[in-house]
Amino acid sequence: MLSAISYQLSSISYQLSAISYQLSAISYQLSVISLCATPTLREQLSVKC
Repeated sequence: MLSAISYQLSSISYQLSAISYQLSAISYQLSVISLCATPTLREQLSVKC
């Protein structure tokens, strides 16, 4: 019984970490897009879009 509960908890924590990883990747892409939208920042950081 306890092992089944701990297994479910570990799978839930794994799913949560995967979701947080996807969210961080999305926020990274959004920050790159916003950098490309502002030309002055793009020139300062020399970001290639």
